[in-house]
Amino acid sequence: MEFLDGETLERRLEKGPLPPEQTIRYGAQIANALAKAHKLGITHRDLKPANVKVLYEMATGKPAFSGTSRASLIAAILTTEPPSITQLQPLTPVTLERVVKKCLAKDPDDRWQSAADLASELQWMCTGSPTSQSAMDAGSRL
Repeated sequence: MEFLDGETLERRLEKGPLPPEQTIRYGAQIANALAKAHKLGITHRDLKPANVKVLYEMATGKPAFSGTSRASLIAAILTTEPPSITQLQPLTPVTLERVVKKCLAKDPDDRWQSAADLASELQWMCTGSPTSQSAMDAGSRL
């Protein structure tokens, strides 16, 4: 892998959640990169929370699921729902909340069917959907 100088996402999240517009922008970039790799027939076999802080953790600063062991973490993923993003970060755009809920759906058929679909939705949010833009504007005034 190419070495890029700078702060890792994991290190940045130690300081707290990202602003909504940054979460959406980074999420769109990550999903777009995965979509391009998939289109070229490349499968990333090492996607894990340490690599991609999927969207929930970027938005809240906390993992969506936790456990004291690997088994309890897996059980939490399979049986519990994380707190809503807006409960933890009230200025989160409702469109981001919807996108993340779909990412975390228990039934695979209810999730995004491809990285390209997720990238498209996040890119749409980046370009100024009325709902996400008004929430982002409100957050920037604080």
